[in-house]
Amino acid sequence: MRRLFLSSAVFGCAGLLGPLIMFVSTLFDNMTLSIYGFINDLLFFLWPMQMLAVIEVNTGRFWAAAFAISANILLFGFFGFVCSLIIKQRAQLIISYVLLCAGLLVWALWGAGFSLKYLNWIALVLSLILYSIPFFVMGKWTMVGKDRGAG
Repeated sequence: MRRLFLSSAVFGCAGLLGPLIMFVSTLFDNMTLSIYGFINDLLFFLWPMQMLAVIEVNTGRFWAAAFAISANILLFGFFGFVCSLIIKQRAQLIISYVLLCAGLLVWALWGAGFSLKYLNWIALVLSLILYSIPFFVMGKWTMVGKDRGAG
């Protein structure tokens, strides 16, 4: 039970990274167009539930942001919960990260109109690195000594 909670909490906290980047980026007024585009692409990868904020028209800015942030935390927490249920060894952890990378690549290609020309590779690689952090923490906290004797 502790492992399920820790994994969900770690991944749920990782779901806050996109909104945090969005908040910090709003503090800077004079961004160049290329930096603005990079941050938008990075947010597209790290905050997939940001699109739910379109309810702002009906609910207002605060409730739309709260809904989109909560949905992102729940998505990431649920992913961490599922990972914690199915992952028992480091190899399974690595395989699940590789599957997440493949899914993120498909998401990135969809966002770029399935054109490599419009794909922001730097933002994609940075997001893959940032996505590896909760997997690393999950491996350290939840699998200490679990598969050391397997080799």
